[in-house]
Amino acid sequence: MFTIDNKPAHTNALLAALPEAEFRQLEPNLKLVTLDHGCMLSEQGSESCVYFPTSATVSILYRLEDGGCPEIAVIGREGFVAGADFYGSHARTYDAVVQHAGMGYRMQTQQLQFALNHSTTLMRSLMHCTNQLFNQMAQSIVSSRHQGIFEQVCRRLLLTLERVQSDSFRMTHENLAALLNTRRETVTAAAMQLASQGIIKYTRGHITVLNRSRLEAQAGECSPSFQ
Repeated sequence: MFTIDNKPAHTNALLAALPEAEFRQLEPNLKLVTLDHGCMLSEQGSESCVYFPTSATVSILYRLEDGGCPEIAVIGREGFVAGADFYGSHARTYDAVVQHAGMGYRMQTQQLQFALNHSTTLMRSLMHCTNQLFNQMAQSIVSSRHQGIFEQVCRRLLLTLERVQSDSFRMTHENLAALLNTRRETVTAAAMQLASQGIIKYTRGHITVLNRSRLEAQAGECSPSFQ
């Protein structure tokens, strides 16, 4: 087990996958920070930074001209969050917003790019996470076009469930509707249907998943897979 500031680094799977020697080279540049709900990571000061969530989850949002901000992906302890400049672009095409408050490690983008020049393992890990992110985005597009809101709600709850490592988490119907770019009433109807089947329980903005296997079945062929 590797630690930073007496906190276990293995709570971020990407960091945990690194050989200890390579991890120790990154360690001086990693800072454990609190990521508050609603915090926009792409606007954290003037320095460009990369984040490795441990207990926080981050929504990747695409801003529409009508003011809508549908979610195109969610990132948690399995991966990392980087700005467009990390990929060699200066165009800001999305926002990274903390969905569930928690902790994460922050590192300057330039420091990570320098480390990539000396670590093939780190490069492979980042490429694997990026590939998984692309797969999630593709699945999100298919789900939004070919599935109803009920299945989309099930899928989105599963994405959170895997990353918060708890059967209970905070998520309001209004928040879920915004992420799915749909009406709150539609999400409420889907949630009531899930509750009536004994799959979830909803109380004052908190959702508790009572039966994960049935929730996965209800999500259909776009039920997210986790690797």
